[in-house]
Amino acid sequence: MTSAPPTQKCCDQRGFEVSIARCPDPDFGDLSPVNAVWPARLRRIARAALRHWGRSCLSDVVALLLSELVTNALRHAHGDDIGVRLYFRGAQCVIEVRDGSFNRPVLRHAGLADESGRGLFLVDAMAESWGVSDDGTTTWCVLSPPQLTLPSEISLMPSTYQSEAARPEPGAGLHEFLVVPTGEELPLRWEGVLNAVESIGSDTRIQVHPRLRKAGWPGNTDAAARVCGALMDNAARHGKPFDGNVVRLRLMCLKATDELVIEVDDAGPGFPNFGKATGRDLNGGPPLNGLEWALHYHGRLAWRPAEDGSGKTVQAVLPPT
Repeated sequence: MTSAPPTQKCCDQRGFEVSIARCPDPDFGDLSPVNAVWPARLRRIARAALRHWGRSCLSDVVALLLSELVTNALRHAHGDDIGVRLYFRGAQCVIEVRDGSFNRPVLRHAGLADESGRGLFLVDAMAESWGVSDDGTTTWCVLSPPQLTLPSEISLMPSTYQSEAARPEPGAGLHEFLVVPTGEELPLRWEGVLNAVESIGSDTRIQVHPRLRKAGWPGNTDAAARVCGALMDNAARHGKPFDGNVVRLRLMCLKATDELVIEVDDAGPGFPNFGKATGRDLNGGPPLNGLEWALHYHGRLAWRPAEDGSGKTVQAVLPPT
């Protein structure tokens, strides 16, 4: 954390500023109904702006961190207004939120499931850098586009491939299921349950990205979060969610190889078209499905039915480089 965002001699014209009048209401605690609409409103503005600027790959993380910083400012500031700036310096996206308070915010390591206290935790985990101005009134963070190997910028699912070399070969990447002992001590072992809703892909990426960063996994965390989101979306759309309309995700980092093991459980007992789903001819540029995302990033794929017949597990093993 530093006191000022990185500066460059040239700043391009992509950006916007918003000023929000604080309207505290003692009957509603620290966030009044008038102020409560602003985080969602700014998320919509940011997503639309990033899409217009051709930076949709940053939409999920920008929307999340912008929302968290603005919510914190609206709750804890003492001034009459909140100032929000989002702009680009080269490829980097800078978010600044000015709340007028001279009390410097404190980083808390709250869990992602906690109802409060996670704002700066997420900023610290997901931003390339962040900090607070010397006078304590402005919190900022810097984000860079994901380091993807696709030749053009994409959101969750591209409409076409731009080169033959980017396409996985039919049948590539299929392997035997890797069994990780339950009691083995690992640098990262996490399990989560997400609702099988339309946004499960982006919801998964938001959950996975900070965990991989905090665990210090040496691989491409952007790629891994994308694979997790695509596999979870695939399970929600084409598998069978468990009772409660949920799908289960596990992450394990192997100590010996630094490989990341991703496992997605759903209640569908079989996967009759697994080979076809991972080995179809991609000539003509169809979009990647969930399994093909893992192959795209040189992962190994496998699946197996649950021993108790309650469903199946799809597994992707990603290399650290």
